[in-house]
Amino acid sequence: MISLSAQAQVINDPLIAAAARDSLLQQADAIRQQIAKNAGRFTVSAPRTATARHVVRGYYFTSGILPTNSSGSPAKSSGTVFKAGQLAWKHVTKTYLSGATNERYTGYANNGLVVLRERRHNGSVTWLNLNATTPLEGQKAKAVSTGTYTCEGYVRWGRKLYLAPRQQVEQ
Repeated sequence: MISLSAQAQVINDPLIAAAARDSLLQQADAIRQQIAKNAGRFTVSAPRTATARHVVRGYYFTSGILPTNSSGSPAKSSGTVFKAGQLAWKHVTKTYLSGATNERYTGYANNGLVVLRERRHNGSVTWLNLNATTPLEGQKAKAVSTGTYTCEGYVRWGRKLYLAPRQQVEQ
């Protein structure tokens, strides 16, 4: 059986592919902000200040009531109850002697499923996987989608595969 990626025709129109890449990155940023908004506390795992590996974890609130909404009054939950101490996100940063940094970010939905995985090298996104099949707390249902981005320029947004133009680095 041939997989969907083998059957798909790559769309290599630069404008359409760049728009798909930008939409995927924008959706990933929105999901990351939504997870951070719902996470109440975080812990840092760095035994020494000069440690080359730092792990930061964010946890959901212990109750289903978010602290405040945009008007400053207590916000009511829409039926989603967060478990006490449930992992919301995890960010691992590794710094090498050469000065290069690698970052890994993993975002979890309030039911424990992974919805966002991202890897960065020196601040640039090298790989991103968005699998938000269920809306997060406070997210609109129609904004939910799936996608993947690689540093080679391949973008899968929904069921379509694109080849985005590489970004030129000015020197």
